[in-house]
Amino acid sequence: MIKNAVKALQKHQEAINEQIQSLQAEAGKLEKALSILGKLSKVVTGKPQPPKAKKRKMSAAGRKAIAAGARKRWAAIRAKKAGKAAPTPVKKRKMSAAGRKAIAEAAKARWAKIRAAKGTKAPAAPKAERPQNKISLMEAVLKVLHPEKAQSIPEIILAVEKNGYVSNSESFATIIGQTLRKAGDKVVRVRRGMYALNG
Repeated sequence: MIKNAVKALQKHQEAINEQIQSLQAEAGKLEKALSILGKLSKVVTGKPQPPKAKKRKMSAAGRKAIAAGARKRWAAIRAKKAGKAAPTPVKKRKMSAAGRKAIAEAAKARWAKIRAAKGTKAPAAPKAERPQNKISLMEAVLKVLHPEKAQSIPEIILAVEKNGYVSNSESFATIIGQTLRKAGDKVVRVRRGMYALNG
C-alpha cells in the first residue's frame, strides 16, 4: 500500500515537472517575441540623425589677413569722414535797439490806422422791412393753382404777384418751390417743374 502511494506521488511529481518545463519553454518564446518587437519599433520610430558638419578651421594666416583687411577698410572710412568739410555755423543776426524801436513804432502806427478806419466806417444800411401780406404764401399759391392746368414756378410767381402778394426776397422762386413741397397732397407734380392743384 505504501509502495502504491509512493508511485502515485512520483507520477504527480513528474506531471508537475513537465508543466514547469512547458511553461519555461513558452516564457522563452515570449522573451524572443518581445525582443523582436522592440527592435522593430526602434526601426519604425527612430529618426536617422543627420551627419554632423565638420567645423572648418581657419589658419592663423587667414585670420591675420582678414583682420588686416578690416583695419584697412575702417581706416579708409575714417579718412573719408575727416576729409569732409564741417558746415560753418550760421551766425544769428542781432538787431540793434534802434531797429527794434522802429519796428515797434511802425506796428503801433499800423494798428492805429486800422482802428481809425473801423471807427469811421459808414453805418450799415437798415434792413428792408418785410412786407405785410393779408394771406400766407401757402394760401396765395394754392389760390392760383388749377387742377386742369399745370404751371411752372415762374408762372406761379407772376400769378401770385398779380393777386397782390408782395415779396422782396431775392430767392422767391426757391421759396415757392419749398412751399409747393410743403403742400403735400394738395399739390401734384405733373412733370419736372410743372405743378397743378390736386382735385
